[in-house]
Amino acid sequence: MVHSSLVSLGLYIDRQETLIEALCEAVGPLGNVIIPSFSYDVFNNRIFDPNRSCSLVGVLGDLANKFEGSVRSWDPAFSVTAIGPDKHEIVEMKVNRAFGTDSIYERLYEYDVNFVFLGVDYKSLPYFMHMEAMLELPYRYPKEFTGKILRDDLIANSSYVHYVRDLDLNFKTDRTKIGYMIDSIAQVTKTPLPCGEARIVACREIDIIVRSAVSKDTHALIKFL
Repeated sequence: MVHSSLVSLGLYIDRQETLIEALCEAVGPLGNVIIPSFSYDVFNNRIFDPNRSCSLVGVLGDLANKFEGSVRSWDPAFSVTAIGPDKHEIVEMKVNRAFGTDSIYERLYEYDVNFVFLGVDYKSLPYFMHMEAMLELPYRYPKEFTGKILRDDLIANSSYVHYVRDLDLNFKTDRTKIGYMIDSIAQVTKTPLPCGEARIVACREIDIIVRSAVSKDTHALIKFL
């Protein structure tokens, strides 16, 4: 799964498909490329259309959505786009939430994906929210949202659950400490780039490190103000 900021890397590509093609070539014909394409539509009273809703988390998501053969999940907030032989299984939504048991992000663990960071650090990793849901950490709770999804040219009502922050608690997300732990403990592959750095680390390694950290401090992923 690729998290990126092409601007911070100083990448300006004449033919936009080039980067997606390079990622597909890197994983080979049996590998899959997964890219976040979060729209947050359900939180903003917008109709989610997997073919038209823009990715608000980087241009790579929009490039992936336009790439031939890609498939986008029906998630009206935290959609992901997949390319490869397992793309349909990866994006299948079995529950009406992005994170937690039976979610797409739990499937990332089952597939033992690698997280790739291009010009971004660990703060950009949504898997932390999945861990907060799985571990039922006390500063988040499940909240139901209602929205609309465009399916087969018809607008359908949808129900969606997200683990939101408890606003009565004065805190902010802070991945600094866990990021240091990942760099120190996990097998992180780092590659210098002209304007930044690329990192690759296995999903399951991050999962183990987060579980260990939270077992000692339930606030390991946040900072109280």
